[in-house]
Amino acid sequence: MYIFTFNLYFSFDKIVYLQTSTKLSIGDLIYIKGSYAIVLGDNISFKELYYKYNLSYETVEIIYKNFLNKNSIKLINYIVLEYFSTFRKVIPLFVPDNNIDKLLKNKLKIKSIKLNSLDIIDNKISISKEINKEKKIFIFPNVWSAYNIINNNKIIENYGIYYGSTSILSKSKLFWEISMNKKLDLLCTHSQIFQNWSNLKKIYIFNPHTWYYKTQQEPRYNICNIIEYMSKLYKNDLIYINDLRLF
Repeated sequence: MYIFTFNLYFSFDKIVYLQTSTKLSIGDLIYIKGSYAIVLGDNISFKELYYKYNLSYETVEIIYKNFLNKNSIKLINYIVLEYFSTFRKVIPLFVPDNNIDKLLKNKLKIKSIKLNSLDIIDNKISISKEINKEKKIFIFPNVWSAYNIINNNKIIENYGIYYGSTSILSKSKLFWEISMNKKLDLLCTHSQIFQNWSNLKKIYIFNPHTWYYKTQQEPRYNICNIIEYMSKLYKNDLIYINDLRLF
């Protein structure tokens, strides 16, 4: 199986084909030759670039099963292929801290969160009477827009708004909260939608035609194209909102 190594450069993209007797699954986090690595599987984007990079180990240590789920790995491959990017640029979108030891330690700090579900009620983002069961993303062009559209201090304080400049610690906690189904509603800008989602049922995107949704740095992508793929991948509802007053 192909693996992505965090600290070893077997190839220009940190990709190497691993042969081992250890039974591995796509998305597993393993430890090999002093480096953590993520198992990507046998079929990856542009695999013809990596066929000559091989590594054989009788056994490897599995650190965390299903560290990234299969849908996350599919989305990573889609972005690499669609935007002619590299794994070393795309995977950090999903893994918030390159220091995996710290990321694993932050898992111990996660507590159960019981919050009522967020939804669009009476043309505004509101707290419903039901406890969260399904995951939803609310995507905003920027932080300023998020505060103005939400316009509810209780929601902002309890649910938070996540964006590019959010601290690594907060992003690490968010990674585990979503992976462990502790946090189900995410208010964020486009850079924070790349989570280890399961049971993702709705994606709301506000003012989708704004230029904020097209990144100008590597990996370059159009977030509207990304969420269209996510909607097919997770079989969820994708809802475009140009103005809540017209919703």
